[in-house]
Amino acid sequence: MDEYGRGQVHKVNYSFKEFRSRLGIVTQAMQRHGYRLGIIEYCHLLDCARAGGDVSMADDLWRQIVAREDLTPDTWTYNCYVAAKVGTIATQRGVRMSQWMMQSRRTVTAKHMRLFASQMYARMIRGAVHPNSMTFDLLIIAMSRAGDMGGVKELVWGMNVNGLAESDNNLGSEPPTVSPDSDIYPTQHTLATFSMCFGSNNDIETAIRVVDHVSRRYKVPISLPAWINLLNWTYTLTRPPARAMPAQSVLEIWEIMRAPPYNVNPTIEMYDYLVRSLISRQYVSPAEDKMREAVGMYADILQRSVDLDRRYGTAVGETSFDTAVRQTEVLKEIAVVKRELHRFRSMMRRWVELLILGKGMNAEYTRRKVPEIVAAWAHFLGGRAVYAADSGYIVLDLGQDKEWVPLPIRRRKRPWTPLGTGAKEVDYLD
Repeated sequence: MDEYGRGQVHKVNYSFKEFRSRLGIVTQAMQRHGYRLGIIEYCHLLDCARAGGDVSMADDLWRQIVAREDLTPDTWTYNCYVAAKVGTIATQRGVRMSQWMMQSRRTVTAKHMRLFASQMYARMIRGAVHPNSMTFDLLIIAMSRAGDMGGVKELVWGMNVNGLAESDNNLGSEPPTVSPDSDIYPTQHTLATFSMCFGSNNDIETAIRVVDHVSRRYKVPISLPAWINLLNWTYTLTRPPARAMPAQSVLEIWEIMRAPPYNVNPTIEMYDYLVRSLISRQYVSPAEDKMREAVGMYADILQRSVDLDRRYGTAVGETSFDTAVRQTEVLKEIAVVKRELHRFRSMMRRWVELLILGKGMNAEYTRRKVPEIVAAWAHFLGGRAVYAADSGYIVLDLGQDKEWVPLPIRRRKRPWTPLGTGAKEVDYLD
């Protein structure tokens, strides 16, 4: 483990191949000793295939299940197989549906996966297997990736999606069409699914209305992943090369999220979307205000780091088994905090760099404001700051004691949310 909390491990594809080979060895040994795999074991293996993105492994397992007359797939088994084939909201979450994308997928698998998910749902009904909320979440994902938003709107629980704009006065007043004890009662993951599907299909307005309406009508809190999806796609649709929303849309979503009845506590990633949006609009002072709010989170993480170092220092030197276990747990927490600190500093450094670059700003901004920004945020800039002036560029050597290299923040760590009622797996959105 390095100084940034990054474990020195193999790549995911290599690790999963090793894991899959060990699974094969274990299952073959079990079968040699006369143990026949049941539906629970097959469901777990399908879940492993889903987590590793191994479609061929999922197909092989499904063929083994249907070939045995003594096995009857249950809801979890169907869901795990469909999730392994179609994917979850974490799969290809950065793919935006556009005319060019749909044309490029005419001969690819998106429409095939939509048909596959529909066929598996029909098979469940014929086999008297009751679907749950995760089943409908997967159907929505498959349809949205094929661009079939009409089909998605038909699956929204007891709601006329196209008529939501005219029914704002009665928002959430209608009784739910599904009882709370039903397996298909919508969950927080359902709301995250709606936000991702409508957002990736360039319809943020409908995404907000659907998520808010389902949340109020069915008394389901809106989870952080749902808000992150809404902010992510709103920010995407306000940026070039194909702007589809007004530039102030990110700030409007932010104000809705922070106001009652939601009162969401934003994560550092949420601040990243907002600060970048404000800087691109040349709103320097509001951007700095939000950066100062985010620094409060940085101070909390620093305090956690100090507390963990103190805990580890008190445990060092003792030789009991319980102390050794406690040391290992503290070391893991220290690694996580180091990672968070370095990610936070990477984001802060990029924000300050964007302010210094001052894209689209006038010469007065470079002469007066940039030196103030460098003085105020030098802690996050590393050892050198470079910015343009009228007659060239200026290089400032800030004289930091230690150089550090910012980590790439493109693959952001995402909060996780369960995959629906009755689901056995967890979607970590990472």
